[in-house]
Amino acid sequence: MYPENELYVPMLKAKQGELNALSHLKDGAQCLLKPFLDIPRPTDVTGVDVYLKKVSGKIGQAWGGEDTFYVDLSDFPLQLRCGNGRHPLAVCHESLHEVGGKPIPVYGFDRDDDYLRAICRLPELGRWGLCVRLDEDDFVSEEELGGRINQLLTLTGLSMRDVDILIDLRSIIAVSPQALMGIARRGVAWVLGIGRFRSITLAASNFPKDVSGVRRDSVGFVERREFALWQEIHEAFSRQVRVRFGDYGIVHPDFVGGIIAPNRNAKIRYTLESSWMIVRGHAVNETQGAIQNPELSETLVSRREFLGPQFSWGDDYINKCAAREVGPGNPTTWVSVDTSHHLALTSSQVANAVQVITRATEGARV
Repeated sequence: MYPENELYVPMLKAKQGELNALSHLKDGAQCLLKPFLDIPRPTDVTGVDVYLKKVSGKIGQAWGGEDTFYVDLSDFPLQLRCGNGRHPLAVCHESLHEVGGKPIPVYGFDRDDDYLRAICRLPELGRWGLCVRLDEDDFVSEEELGGRINQLLTLTGLSMRDVDILIDLRSIIAVSPQALMGIARRGVAWVLGIGRFRSITLAASNFPKDVSGVRRDSVGFVERREFALWQEIHEAFSRQVRVRFGDYGIVHPDFVGGIIAPNRNAKIRYTLESSWMIVRGHAVNETQGAIQNPELSETLVSRREFLGPQFSWGDDYINKCAAREVGPGNPTTWVSVDTSHHLALTSSQVANAVQVITRATEGARV
């Protein structure tokens, strides 16, 4: 079984900003979460080996030691191979092991036979197990889903207790509350009907693709619908299983990054209990780069929602930026800052919610 305190699975891109945030986690937050790292596809398909070794080195620095984590190459074209013809998944895991990482491979039923064969050949598969990433398309037929998972177990030689199930709803912005609840309930119920797995995680995101919904040079709010959804699902199934919470942090699930948009807006995405507070400036091409960030930080620090510099590394940076004790940073800096605060708040929030629901369930049994 996974450690009982691992309650939160943040779905992060394995990019410098997100990895910086992981590396600055305090111990209290670190022990409550297990990162899910999506490795972005390489821009140079002739240097996949070098790219994977470089990314693996950064992951090892951010999340080394004894803690396992999920790593997925779902963004890689299935036909892509490394220079020597090896599968990228094999090279990725080998590179991660070299830097002391303990990666758990991820499989989805949209992958091909070569991908599955690469997973089956991983030397540490029997030790750390497997994560199966399911999306909405996988929940069409309960019988078919059960058959696919049982076949996967046979091919890998794993038991259900070696497998983590991730129900990934991705963006839920356009889904009605009623439909969303139906999809989530069906997903968890079907997985439980198949058997007892090592863990079940429900992941989703209501974060928008951009901040156009917030007026420029103002403060606005975006609802964190995914957290409310998880609370209802966790409570509904608490007598059967502890459903872990997953989200996409402070970006939209389809966010790619790496594209420098001259008209991008300066902003701070500050996570609250039930919403994100967006402190929005204006297009950076109207000013000199990140010059707006100290002023945006001042605005945030002056508000009652600011939790103080001791709360996380990101909060400390915001406070120092407002006081002009650090520079204005760049887009990668602010992904790190915003993600740092988000991970600290959400890990604590999930732990508190689980404790409340557990007490209520135990009280009902007396």
